[in-house]
Amino acid sequence: MPLLRTDRLELTAFADDHLSELHALFTDAEVRRFLLDDAVVPREWVAEEIRASRDRFAMGIGGIWAVREIGSRPIAGFVGYRHFFEPPDLQLLYGFLPAYWRRGLAVEAARAAIRYGFEELGLPEIHAAADAPNEASARVLVRLGFKESHQAGAPEGTRCYVLRRGSSVGLGDRVSAGLGDSASAGLGEPRSPRFIDPRPPEAPPR
Repeated sequence: MPLLRTDRLELTAFADDHLSELHALFTDAEVRRFLLDDAVVPREWVAEEIRASRDRFAMGIGGIWAVREIGSRPIAGFVGYRHFFEPPDLQLLYGFLPAYWRRGLAVEAARAAIRYGFEELGLPEIHAAADAPNEASARVLVRLGFKESHQAGAPEGTRCYVLRRGSSVGLGDRVSAGLGDSASAGLGEPRSPRFIDPRPPEAPPR
């Protein structure tokens, strides 16, 4: 599984031993507000997300990383790729515990995932979405270079975004393994780009 490092962060693919920390993250009141439409998910749902992420990495279509500050054990947040909408659309998503907001960590982690998507997955463009009231997440996406777009299957009240290969996104900063960067601080951290259905995820299309 790919391990990514930026100036401040270490990104480790979701694993079974992350279950307790990830469950605490996904059920945090501020994190789940937009991410899960405020639903409190059981540990079984998180375990299924871990399994589905591992399967996507194995298939070469991108999964989700747990994000830690370098030299720190606790999981601060997550970033990666997951399918949304019908028909399924692979999208960038991210979320951080409130203690890690307003430090530019979402931008830094997302840029690492974006570079991985373009350079390792070969994606021609990267999609993301945000619930209309989630202005903090929309600001992060705009800062990353995303432009608003139309996306088939998007629920009402969802703003969709796209970042195309070759766009000016400022991915040139230092990252080990050639993936990621350092972002400027002071930007409010979002909960997530969009709502995740708290029902168990279906297997991605093969």
